[in-house]
Amino acid sequence: MGGDNPHIEAQHLLQALLQQEDGSTASLLARAGVNLVPLRAALQQAIARLPKVEGNAGEVSISRDLNNLLNVTDKAAQKQGDAFIASEMFLLRWPRTRAKPVAC
Repeated sequence: MGGDNPHIEAQHLLQALLQQEDGSTASLLARAGVNLVPLRAALQQAIARLPKVEGNAGEVSISRDLNNLLNVTDKAAQKQGDAFIASEMFLLRWPRTRAKPVAC
């Protein structure tokens, strides 16, 4: 993270998924017609606007919104018989939760 944010948010997770060299998220979004350059810029801006703390001694926790998003995504994955959460499931479930989207 490196941004002194007190919580890991959905935006952090999406940014990490897009940065994976062998991940499928960037190619999946590109095939869906998403322009990745403005998306990455919007992610950086959204993360820069998140609250920051000083002196938290490296203690970072997952946010309530991201926790809810991951729970919803995990339930959907289990319903389909998947043993793990695929990035596609995360992307599909995000708009259905209270986690803040990224505006491009």
